[in-house]
Amino acid sequence: MQGFTPAEERLRRSQYTGRLRVLGDFLDRHLEVPPPSHVTGTEVHFHFWLGDARQRLEIVTRAFGQCAWDTRTWGPGGVYYEASAAWEGWRVVVLVMASAMPEPGRTAAA
Repeated sequence: MQGFTPAEERLRRSQYTGRLRVLGDFLDRHLEVPPPSHVTGTEVHFHFWLGDARQRLEIVTRAFGQCAWDTRTWGPGGVYYEASAAWEGWRVVVLVMASAMPEPGRTAAA
């Protein structure tokens, strides 16, 4: 695997920190959205397991606006329900227990 030149590293760092600033500003403006469960180089994850998981999924997807949300169930027996969308250079992923989503195939933004 080939490394990056110093100029490429600076550009990658600048792009990443810029995306982090956009995400931070978004979270500051949308106090109804909880902090992400984790953030990788290109993905922002929100995981909700108990209680009001469905409501939290709807809050997060609504806050991110008019993104084109893809949904799927996966895992053993379809245990997880996932909604994901591209937003400001990130892939936003919201994951809940499928049992919190009583309507199979329901779109996250509905």
